[in-house]
Amino acid sequence: MLALSFGAACVGLFGGWSVSERALYVHLGAFAVLYVALLLRYRVVDEWKDYRHDSRHYPDRPVQRGAISTRVLVVLGVLAVVVEFSLAWVLGGAAAAPLYVLVTVLTVGTAVDFFAKEFFERHFSLSFVIHQLVYPVMFAWAAVALGASLSEPTTWWGIASATALFVSAELVRKFQPRESAQGGVVADTYGAVWGRRLALAGLIALVVAAGLCAHLAIGSWFSLAVSCVAAVVIAVRNRSDSWVMAGAGAHVPLLALAMVV
Repeated sequence: MLALSFGAACVGLFGGWSVSERALYVHLGAFAVLYVALLLRYRVVDEWKDYRHDSRHYPDRPVQRGAISTRVLVVLGVLAVVVEFSLAWVLGGAAAAPLYVLVTVLTVGTAVDFFAKEFFERHFSLSFVIHQLVYPVMFAWAAVALGASLSEPTTWWGIASATALFVSAELVRKFQPRESAQGGVVADTYGAVWGRRLALAGLIALVVAAGLCAHLAIGSWFSLAVSCVAAVVIAVRNRSDSWVMAGAGAHVPLLALAMVV
């Protein structure tokens, strides 16, 4: 669902009338597959990077309990790289290639914490900001790949909207504090490190920003309405983690759909 949302956001915000309706859906699918490959590449590297941390706190995870072998991880990683970079070239060509090189540098760098893991463990918020820098570059690449001009203000509103939307998805992913196998709260989620109130405020702000920027990018009142309704639901049911995560999580595909229709 997140991958389809990525594809829909790309074609909805940057596709415009530059391609036919049929080609638009082909592009949507291609961007979605590319995003799956990127996430898989990132996930494989992350499994290596966080192996000790996860073994200590989450011993029941697939890699830790032996359900996924090292060999399978390597094969998945290689396949992901081939698919990702092939699609990046087919979709963006030489014009967008420099931006995708920057995307790759950022994703590889953040995957290994720029070889400063201990520093970023002590500076959780800085680590969060740096990890999210890939999104504006990624969506700038998508804009160029779809023929949008980076000199147009509406393109940058689109980049801002998509970035806010996918950063909100990241907050949902790590909103709720998690407990280790020993029973203590692990300081690796936004709710645990920032506190629930600040994490909630950040999430609501991102939801509203995503819809507002989408409206400024493509003139869609529907997008703004979707985000406002989601923000109200989250705010009204803010005492329930389940409602907050469900509301913000559902907002991602719903807003992406609103960008297309």
